[in-house]
Amino acid sequence: MTPIGIAVLGGVAAVFAWAAWSPPQRAPDEDEDRAPPSPGRPELISSSRTWWYRHQYGLYLPLVLIVLDLLPGAPAKLAFGGLAFILLAPLFWNSRRLMQVRMDGESLHISDLSEELVVPLTWVDHVSHSTLPFLTLHPVTIHLNRDTSFGRRITFVPWSWRGPSPFLAPPVVGRITEAAKLAKQRP
Repeated sequence: MTPIGIAVLGGVAAVFAWAAWSPPQRAPDEDEDRAPPSPGRPELISSSRTWWYRHQYGLYLPLVLIVLDLLPGAPAKLAFGGLAFILLAPLFWNSRRLMQVRMDGESLHISDLSEELVVPLTWVDHVSHSTLPFLTLHPVTIHLNRDTSFGRRITFVPWSWRGPSPFLAPPVVGRITEAAKLAKQRP
C-alpha cells in the first residue's frame, strides 16, 4: 500500500472512531417538566449528529478506492467496485436528503446545514415515520402542503429513541402533529 493510501485510511479510521465513541446524546424525556417552545428560541428536534448522518457514506469512497488499488486483476476490481456502488449509492443518495429541524411555537426551522428555511406550522400536512425495522435511525418525514426550496417532504433523524417496538412512532411525530393542529386552529 502506498503512503498516501495509509494516510487516507488512517484519516478515515479516525473519523469513524470519533463518531463511534463520541458520548451518546441525551433524548428529552417525555415526562420531563419543561416550558413549551417559545417563538424566540426554537428547540432542536432532529439529531445533533445530522452532519455525520449526511456525510458518513461519502467517507467510504476512500476505503473503496484503497481496496480497489489492492485487488489483483481487472475482474476482481470490477466486481468489488460494482458491488460497492450498488450498496453505497442508495445509502449516499438517501442520506443527503436528511435535514436539521428545529421547532418553536409557530414554525419549523429547516436547514440542510448550508442554508436555513423557516416554514410556518400551518404548512404541515402530516408527519410520518419509517417502520422498517432495519432502519435504526427511524427517519421522520414532514409532508408539507406547499412547495419550498427543499421540496414538499422534509426528512430528518429525530433524537435517539428506543421504543418498545421499532414499529411505534418516535414521540416527536406526535409533538409536530399536535403543534401543527394548534397552529391551524389559531385565527
